[in-house]
Amino acid sequence: MTSSIKPQLIVSLFLLAILFILSLTSKINDPFFSIGIILSFVIFIKLKSAVLRLTCIDTLIVILLLYEIILQFISVNFITNFIHLKISVICTLYYLVLRLCFNKKVEFEYLLFSYGLIIGVAALLGCVAFFYFEDLIYNIAQFDSLYPFRYLYKPLGQSINIWSSYLLGFAGLILFSILYCRKLLRLRIILIFCLIPVTYGIITSFSRGIYVAFIFLLISLFLLLVFSKTKLITKLCLSCCVAICLLLIIRPFVSEVFQTLNFTETISQQKSIEGRVLSSKASFKKINENLFFGAGSGTFSQIINTKRYESDKTSFTTFAPHIISQLLIEKGIIGFSLWLLFLIVIFVYLLKRIHLNLIFPLFLIISVTILIRELSFPVLLNSMSLKLVMFTLLAAVQNIDAKNTFIINKDITKWISIIPFIICLGILSISLSLSNSNKLNDKAVKLAEGGNIDSALKILKDCDDFMPTFINKGYMYWKQYYEMNDTVNLNIAIKYFRCVTNYYRSPLLDHNIAYMIYERGNTIVAINRLKTLVEEFPENALYNLSLSRILYLNKNNNKWTDYLIKAVKYNPSVLNSCYWKEIDNADPYVKDILIESLINSAEREQNPIIISNIGKSLYLLDRKSEAEKFISKALEMMPNLPKAWLNLALVEFDKNNKLNYELYATRYLVLSGQSQLKSLQDDKQKMLMQYKDELKIQDFGVQNYISKYIGWYMSNLFVFTPY
Repeated sequence: MTSSIKPQLIVSLFLLAILFILSLTSKINDPFFSIGIILSFVIFIKLKSAVLRLTCIDTLIVILLLYEIILQFISVNFITNFIHLKISVICTLYYLVLRLCFNKKVEFEYLLFSYGLIIGVAALLGCVAFFYFEDLIYNIAQFDSLYPFRYLYKPLGQSINIWSSYLLGFAGLILFSILYCRKLLRLRIILIFCLIPVTYGIITSFSRGIYVAFIFLLISLFLLLVFSKTKLITKLCLSCCVAICLLLIIRPFVSEVFQTLNFTETISQQKSIEGRVLSSKASFKKINENLFFGAGSGTFSQIINTKRYESDKTSFTTFAPHIISQLLIEKGIIGFSLWLLFLIVIFVYLLKRIHLNLIFPLFLIISVTILIRELSFPVLLNSMSLKLVMFTLLAAVQNIDAKNTFIINKDITKWISIIPFIICLGILSISLSLSNSNKLNDKAVKLAEGGNIDSALKILKDCDDFMPTFINKGYMYWKQYYEMNDTVNLNIAIKYFRCVTNYYRSPLLDHNIAYMIYERGNTIVAINRLKTLVEEFPENALYNLSLSRILYLNKNNNKWTDYLIKAVKYNPSVLNSCYWKEIDNADPYVKDILIESLINSAEREQNPIIISNIGKSLYLLDRKSEAEKFISKALEMMPNLPKAWLNLALVEFDKNNKLNYELYATRYLVLSGQSQLKSLQDDKQKMLMQYKDELKIQDFGVQNYISKYIGWYMSNLFVFTPY
């Protein structure tokens, strides 16, 4: 690397390094799509003077982008698909810049080395975050194991599952860079040191899927080393160094590593596997709904919502259980076939050249490693960072071997150079429109939460008509109906909710419509609709509560108590509602029935979350000894339940056991992610106030929907329920 560096190469390296750093830290908030426009400009300048040579892999990457653009017009969710489209456009333009501008080996050496340094620094920051996490769990919360609480470890703001997938890709990139820069000893030594914190991060992720992929990577690298032409003494030294390094990293965390490798030892592990299996089954049942083109990028959770996420026992996630179901749901048969073809072409390309250079089998190993990870937790299609890593390696591999390319005519090339600009301008216009709508929507939500519904609705009139606006308008008009007792507002609210449910099914909005039909006086229709929802989603507290309330108010039958018991079982905050206070005052015997049913249910229940809910309910019903028994049982099964520790802290406070109270309160604060630990000298009233603040009854039944709304629409939701 002694040759002089061109100024344009320095600028290119700087811009690409900035892009890579931004992709690591967070989602890039760029309404002006400046990154895409800059990359388009680079491509335009380069194509004015260069000959355009394309491989089959280049062509397929462009085709995959064109397919993403097509999906934008047919997706069930315009917003999430657009966010993924922006990522795809940036990554594709980035790849084309590498293919056009980094034709010399020395140029890629600079690029790979700079990325290796960035990764090394990022991995070191991840290690610092882990040390803080370790201190939090061992010294402050006084737990004896890290594994159950790994979700609290969020390096650079990323969840541990996403970060560990990044680390796997980073390890591949550094290994590739070490081999690519094989003649540059100093750079290789620096890159080897950068690999150490990455390896530390992979091992301390305590992720089963990561471990499986990492073990495959280690075995494959060992076999590659064995069959290489490297001297025997070098092979032995390398193997011993790697083994010693791994043992030193693993030694402090032997119990956590073995717990991870046992796969089904803990309740959390069992629930995770069960959830993936159920999500897979749900996805395969939903494939036929959008068979050929799919539902659009980022829509997986929205499509399987009715099969998976309407139960209060199931935590919501936007991630698919594996990449196969994600591709089939989001891209359809056509998109799945294109990605499969892309994968086959890459593998064939590498296998044909496997004897030419160790770079080719190494990239094959890295690709299979990432694929193994994607089969347990898919990140690649949603992540710019991991895509950039894989596209960097793919471009580097192809720039080594420039054969089997076809040349595009210069006249055609001139027109091609304009296409990225056209795409970016289209994205820019949509991005600005969505950004403006989101700002107006967020402003309206703040006004509505402050009680100024009229002003909020006036602002929403200036928003584009899209799903988030319809949903917020529906909730605001519903709230206005309660304030003004005007059925006109009620009818408008129903109209807006139906605008959404006519486009795709939303059980929560179906529930809202049914309840508003009851408020409009059509009791029988409302009861029948709610019964249908309860039969389909028996583990949803809100649907059970609404049916119970309507039956109770209309003295329809005695089954209202059954629905009430279910509602309390799945969401104890029912006991803070005006409805429960009304029942408790009018029919005190119901409390005894409820307590007996909850205790019997807790004795049979195997789900620690439900057992904890029942314990919380019993605490609110002044049955402290039973509450302590069941909350303790839940925490023995699954110690990472924050609210359970809070409830146990309150039980200990009532017993005047200060030491246990402070310990459990601390654990609650740690597990609920409150980095600034509050004073543990707070009296019971303050703790209860915090407790009640987190169980706001006006948010009852829509806590999960808030997560869905943000995940699907990237916007804020105005919350209202009639409780």
